[in-house]
Amino acid sequence: MALLITTGGCTTTQPSPEVATGECVVLVHGLWRNAWAMQPLANSLRESGFHTVSIDYDSTGKALEAVAKEEMAEAVRQCQTLTSGPVHLVTHSMGGLAARYYLATHALPPGGRVVMLAPPNDGSSVVSHFEGHPLLACLIGSAAAPLSESRPQRLPGATLTTPIGVIAGNNNPSPVPIPFLDSPNDSTVSVASTLLDGMDDFIVLPESHVSIRRSETVHRQIRAFLRQGRFEIDPTTPP
Repeated sequence: MALLITTGGCTTTQPSPEVATGECVVLVHGLWRNAWAMQPLANSLRESGFHTVSIDYDSTGKALEAVAKEEMAEAVRQCQTLTSGPVHLVTHSMGGLAARYYLATHALPPGGRVVMLAPPNDGSSVVSHFEGHPLLACLIGSAAAPLSESRPQRLPGATLTTPIGVIAGNNNPSPVPIPFLDSPNDSTVSVASTLLDGMDDFIVLPESHVSIRRSETVHRQIRAFLRQGRFEIDPTTPP
């Protein structure tokens, strides 16, 4: 039985005592999403013994620096009240950039690792193409600047000491090619854009930008990296 708590912009799940590992994962959603977008992953991690804290932030109206300083810092503190063990970060899409801001000024407790799902670490070619257009500002607000291809690799935390694994998707289910988006891609972020200088491991899976949050294969890879600091060699091998 999981314990689910919603407080202070964070949703917390705790595993049953029989499976608890003494580790906690902060989950960070992406653009146009909220904490519930990460709930399938939170449930999967909880069933494997991890405590989780899913943050909720205004992805279009709040600067990522402020998200890192406030919501992410508070989520890590909540994790530390749940366990004295390692605290990890798992992010989706733009949430990976928020994590980089956080890690530029904060250190995770010993043993902490980071997994980024489909992060636009090298920016978004679509955002860059429409940079400066009024409609873009209306649609994504404060997210426009950090998503520009001229910014991300120079963001704080571009070179990190915390172990980081990146999972990219290469399944674009759209029958119509998306202009300005390099292939292969997940319908939103190109595989090439997910790469980050200094990352410890990298894997590409046949997932879209949405399905990558929900896939059990992806969840297995996340658990592998959090526990071992590396992904499985063959993600198609049955568990």
